[in-house]
Amino acid sequence: GHSKPPPVKTLRVLDRLPYYSERDMEFSMPIYKAEHSYPLVVLKGLPPDGKNSNDVQRLLVLDSDGDLAIIKMPFKLIVQAEKRLEEWAQKNDIPACTVVARNSKGFNINFLMISQLQRRALDTMARQFEETGSGAQNVSATARKVLVKAGEVCASPPE
Repeated sequence: GHSKPPPVKTLRVLDRLPYYSERDMEFSMPIYKAEHSYPLVVLKGLPPDGKNSNDVQRLLVLDSDGDLAIIKMPFKLIVQAEKRLEEWAQKNDIPACTVVARNSKGFNINFLMISQLQRRALDTMARQFEETGSGAQNVSATARKVLVKAGEVCASPPE
């Protein structure tokens, strides 16, 4: 049978990549946390830590509770995602960020349009982490808005 074309989504979600299974992912939790709250907003890619670094990309992420964590994702996957994001952001001159969502099927990656101000807030958090080795004590209201938006986008799965 023919499936009817999906309704046209607004540009809030630029793209959803296919799902990846749990075993593709590896997470280092903040010590006090049993589990991340999804969705995760990717702040930046980190340099490899030396262990099996060729296939995995380490990412600094902000989870929905406002906690920072480092996750590892398949290199091919994330490089491809970031490249598409980069091209899109340049072409449209609008900042965007990568969001990792999770549901019963596994993980998927979404792109989210954000404002210049929000981009700066996320970059600042990443910088703080690099300089201090830990996250800001409180997430700025600007960065919180990104988390809220990411939550909304990921709560509405594509049909």
